[in-house]
Amino acid sequence: MIRESRIIATQGKLTVAGEYIKAERLKSKMSREELARKMQEHGMPMKRELIFRIEKGQRMVSLEEASILCAVLNIDGKDLIQYVLNQIDRNCYMTISG
Repeated sequence: MIRESRIIATQGKLTVAGEYIKAERLKSKMSREELARKMQEHGMPMKRELIFRIEKGQRMVSLEEASILCAVLNIDGKDLIQYVLNQIDRNCYMTISG
């Protein structure tokens, strides 16, 4: 049984989704503080510091967080997934431990 799977990016990043999330946040002219507040309004406890860590690739994003981020930023989840898959093809490898 697999207990954990993580995408480990090169250059020491835990996730590449943050780059896309940051770009979409900036496109929406939203501050990290505002994004965190909107996440909280959708029932996801989030602080500005966590948004920063996600964008820098220092913190992984759960599927639930990704779903709410997509809703708040008004982006299609398929676009986020496609971006991550493209980055994996270029820069990453996946580790699966069980």
